Amino acid sequence: MEFTSLLFPIVFLPLALVLFYLVPPKAKNAVLLVCSLVFAAWGRASDLAVLLLLTVFTYFTGRAVSLDVRAGRKKLAVAVFVTGVAGILLLLGYFKYLNFFRSIFGLTEVPAALGVPVGLSFVSFSLLSFLHDCLRGTAVPDSFFGFTLYVFFFPKLSMGPIVRYPAFREQLDFRVCSREKTEKGLFRFAVGLSKKTLLASGLALLFDASQAGTPGVLLSWLGLFAYAFRLYFDFSGYTDMALGLSQCFGFSLPENFQAPYLSQSVSEFWRRWHITLGAFFRDDVYIPLGGSRKGTSRTVLNLLVVWLLTGLWHGASFTFILWGLWHFLCIFLEKFVLRETLEKLPKFLRVGLTFLAVLFGWVFFSSADLGGAFRWIGRLVGVGAAGGAPGLYHLRSFLPLLLVSAAVSLPVWTVPNEKLAVRFPRLWPYLRALYAAALFLLSLSSMVSDTVTSFLYAAF
Repeated sequence: MEFTSLLFPIVFLPLALVLFYLVPPKAKNAVLLVCSLVFAAWGRASDLAVLLLLTVFTYFTGRAVSLDVRAGRKKLAVAVFVTGVAGILLLLGYFKYLNFFRSIFGLTEVPAALGVPVGLSFVSFSLLSFLHDCLRGTAVPDSFFGFTLYVFFFPKLSMGPIVRYPAFREQLDFRVCSREKTEKGLFRFAVGLSKKTLLASGLALLFDASQAGTPGVLLSWLGLFAYAFRLYFDFSGYTDMALGLSQCFGFSLPENFQAPYLSQSVSEFWRRWHITLGAFFRDDVYIPLGGSRKGTSRTVLNLLVVWLLTGLWHGASFTFILWGLWHFLCIFLEKFVLRETLEKLPKFLRVGLTFLAVLFGWVFFSSADLGGAFRWIGRLVGVGAAGGAPGLYHLRSFLPLLLVSAAVSLPVWTVPNEKLAVRFPRLWPYLRALYAAALFLLSLSSMVSDTVTSFLYAAF
């Protein structure tokens, strides 16, 4: 089930909220777990079976690791931890990477009996972070019920954000559920839904046009801008919906985006884009490998490993590997070669250069194969490009949407909201409700007309 399917906002969400607020406090988590299991099993029951198997395996592995750590059996704890990590990665590899690696060695593809379960990559990273927290002694898997809700909590199941178990476990017993939080949560859900249905899905039309036939230079650039903003609104819209829904049920999940296209370096971009993924690779891969504590050569190697894994996590393709290597190269140059030069540049120029570097990476990220990526890069500079008439037509047609998208991607909208809330404390909740209702109805009209595209990050 997707947030943008009509069934979710019209049937599933209202029923979940009504049941949640009707039952006594001690039963609220049970209602959430039942709703989350239904959400996970809605498309394919096999998805639920695979994720339940992974949940049971990880929970008891984590318990064993935690018991060994508390008993001082460090070597045994590490051995169990490695076994648990291997088990999660093997399952992830079977569903997501088996045919990719078979193709590398010239072997025939194996028809998958089951499709990739929804949210498997995000769930796997949450479970890996859980095992690492058990090894460090910061997580204690005391409740299988609570752990299962942590894994299946439906607002974050499909596409995150990646939440660490201790932060979620603490809220299971101690959180505040109120009408005010629900109102704010529904408002944020409506904003996220509109980002996806009104902006991302509209930008998809321009991107698709730029991929048809042999586009010219202008249309190739327009398609690249369209993809950059489409991906941003697609994923940040989902995150807004996830955080808003969580707030409705009293939970607080970590932010995942902070105006990433205003970053002054690629390193900063990854502190603003998909923040929880960057935190995972920092805390669970980069730092355990030694981080920057063991000299320049080791730091560079650790960065290379992190970005190779980041690329592979996004997809089993050489385009994703090259995308990861491109970001590694940019960060390497920023940190070790061009640091002093870049620091002397004015802020607007650093933002512009970073945006261009990220745009170049999106070419590989969005392409089906390396040949298509390099042909697109060629068209951006006029190599193999067609005439410009289609580009001018699409510029006139989509310029308003591109300008609105660029404006909405800036963090300028929170300031007026805060000022209105302070100046009109009694009126503002009603204005906010009207604004949310208008966004929801507009989004609903797009969903009814079946013009909403699938979430891009759902494939990861």
